[in-house]
Amino acid sequence: MKIKEEDIPLQKIDQYDEYILTGTSLNIMPVRQINDLVVQEQVGEKTKLLQKLFKEEAAGVGVVAKNKKMAKDPRYSMSMTVDVHPDTP
Repeated sequence: MKIKEEDIPLQKIDQYDEYILTGTSLNIMPVRQINDLVVQEQVGEKTKLLQKLFKEEAAGVGVVAKNKKMAKDPRYSMSMTVDVHPDTP
């Protein structure tokens, strides 16, 4: 999924599929209306997916959270010891 953050002139508002607001307290919220223009009647599928992924990460069960936990778990770490000996004649 390609996500792009940019300033959008009002003349181009109707050229996009979905709009969201994000923030610490907002999480991911769909935008239904901009000024007097209704940009989406219902929450879009992409927004629903982003909300789901965000909730999983916040709960510590998402892909990023799982990878961080695995990185700290010794069962999933790899180490290699190499003995270096000076050349002796």
